[in-house]
Amino acid sequence: MTATCASCGSPATYGRNDRPLCESCYEMNVPSWSRRDSDRLDAASVDSTSQVQFATFPRRLNALTIDSLVLIGMSILVFLVLPTVQGLLPIRLFLAFMWWGTVIFYEPAMVARFGGTLGHWALNLRVVDDRTGGNPTLIKAIGRLPLKLFLGGFSFLTMSFTKRHQALHDLATATTVQIRDPSKAKPHHFVWGPQPHSPTEAT
Repeated sequence: MTATCASCGSPATYGRNDRPLCESCYEMNVPSWSRRDSDRLDAASVDSTSQVQFATFPRRLNALTIDSLVLIGMSILVFLVLPTVQGLLPIRLFLAFMWWGTVIFYEPAMVARFGGTLGHWALNLRVVDDRTGGNPTLIKAIGRLPLKLFLGGFSFLTMSFTKRHQALHDLATATTVQIRDPSKAKPHHFVWGPQPHSPTEAT
């Protein structure tokens, strides 16, 4: 994977303080008197210092808000329909199972199948399994949910102290939330962090 500039996203040809930089940003940000020949990246260095765009807290909060509205809207619809089927027990049971199933499996199923919920997709985010680089398994996606629900906002306190902007439920399941399409991201949507290479490097 070729590194991209931590400032503008162009292909990186230099590196300074573990931040890959393109030639223009290098010349703009690094004073001429402090430049070194060793700053130029060779092919191996480009791979080892490649950076990833990890979602910021406001971005993730907005995604969570959208998902909450989706579930609230679905709940309102179910509760509006229930009084109209008072004498139809099978339909009432079906609606009850559908409601509970959606509440419990909406996020895990969407994350495992598509890499994110409707909120994640709307905000250009993707949940990534750090061990594989793909979508988390359903078991891992289910494991994220109770931690997020139990800890609430406290789960996100660690985002400011981890290299990859991970919440507690991310750390516990070796996952990260990254930008889905870098070409659509604005600078305030993400923070740069090192590419996860192994489970032990997921912080």
